[in-house]
Amino acid sequence: MSWRTSLPEVAGDQGFYFAGYEPAELAAVYRDGLSRYRSDPAFAARLKDHAAGFSWAATARGYAECVHGHHARFLTWESAVSSAIPGC
Repeated sequence: MSWRTSLPEVAGDQGFYFAGYEPAELAAVYRDGLSRYRSDPAFAARLKDHAAGFSWAATARGYAECVHGHHARFLTWESAVSSAIPGC
């Protein structure tokens, strides 16, 4: 999967990633990933366990906390500017 999507958040270190979109690179990542999957009998169970730990609700909460934190810092900055600059 591409590093340029939201999928790294979902797959974590269990995913197979490609940096570019050249067919040869995509094929190599696919082959390497398939080989890793086939050679490790526990890999499928780890994938399922990892996927079970992902939650859109938890992701949304984290995003909301991040936005709220930035918004709170902005409001603090805005009030500091308003008090420091007359007429602002």
